[in-house]
Amino acid sequence: MKLSRCPVCKSNLHLDAMVSDEATRELLAFVVKLPQRLGQALVQYIALFRPEKSDLSNSRALRLMQEAMALTCNETQLRDALESTVASLFKKRSEHGWQPLTNHQYLKKVLDTMPSAPAAVAPEIKHKSLEIRSSHSLSKEQNDALFNEQMARFGGKHG
Repeated sequence: MKLSRCPVCKSNLHLDAMVSDEATRELLAFVVKLPQRLGQALVQYIALFRPEKSDLSNSRALRLMQEAMALTCNETQLRDALESTVASLFKKRSEHGWQPLTNHQYLKKVLDTMPSAPAAVAPEIKHKSLEIRSSHSLSKEQNDALFNEQMARFGGKHG
């Protein structure tokens, strides 16, 4: 199924070909699940690993994304760090002698310099059987039990 043309190289994009490759399918599924701004920042960050004269494999891109996401559970802080890293390094990418990133050390340093604010607290919302509370009225054991119940219900992996 032809989607459209690549905005960069103008070749046709075929969705059926993309989902037939396991690494590409996993990569697309991973990015689609992220909040839009975080996903965009993560994709731009991963582009900093791409060698100048070749492509980054989808399996490596997926692994790099998973590693970056594992650096912190605070998605807002990670998004801000990714955006800062991309803004700093994207300018340098056009300079002579640029070398693609090989690890997440620069991003880790940016994360270390950022204030560690708690993740945003959701307002109190009730939807069917799901209840999100903005206060800390649950004990740790109750919270862990509810978390595990939700992870089991939606097939998430906790580790």
